[in-house]
Amino acid sequence: MKNTPDVTDHRFQAQLKVLRTKIDTFIRLHGPNVAAERECFEQVLDIFARKAPWEMVVLSTDIRKSTRMMGEAIDFIVFGELLTEYVSTSAELIRDNGGFFDKFTGDGYIAYWMTTPSCTFDKMFDEIVPFIVASKKYFREDLMPKIRRNSFNVPDGAGLSFGLDCGPVYFTNVGKDISILGKPVVGAVRMVQAASPYEVVINRGYGDRLIAAGLIKNGLELKLASRKTKEYPEGQEMYLLDGI
Repeated sequence: MKNTPDVTDHRFQAQLKVLRTKIDTFIRLHGPNVAAERECFEQVLDIFARKAPWEMVVLSTDIRKSTRMMGEAIDFIVFGELLTEYVSTSAELIRDNGGFFDKFTGDGYIAYWMTTPSCTFDKMFDEIVPFIVASKKYFREDLMPKIRRNSFNVPDGAGLSFGLDCGPVYFTNVGKDISILGKPVVGAVRMVQAASPYEVVINRGYGDRLIAAGLIKNGLELKLASRKTKEYPEGQEMYLLDGI
């Protein structure tokens, strides 16, 4: 198969050695703050070597009205410092709950949870829910009061939205960084674009899997809804996650 590298090839082995160092740094800076880091390292290296997809849950966030809030800032340097705090705090919350921080997108970020022998499909959702709870609490109770103190005005509709999707994702080199590509990335971004402030919106296929696996429990509820998206201006089915 043309996409399967020859592991006996010396040039490939040299490339793999460079990748190992790069992935080691990637796991240390962006990977989970858990004992399974070494396991994740081997998993990611294997994915790169085989150029194979891996099942992940992808999360996208968006700070609603972020451009307007920036325009209303009393001190733009302070606003920039608050964004830096938001990214670093969010990255730590993600890693503390078994996830990977992918990248800051200007008014939000991309994160993901990858399946490993110690992190099954079921466990991923059990890690994502506490992260969202902690993230909402931090944004509402800590970050937003600081933004308000540095603002002339705060527009209605300001807040943090969440979008989730699940499926096969590829690791890739983008410049000097390691990032992810795949339909779940597009799906998560589409879901967050359809979400209102503090809503958690889940793509229909991922929501159906959560229901089938019996993971919607302990006060959680998935409500089927239809929202207009860029790709589906007539409306697209998705789930709203309540009780979180």
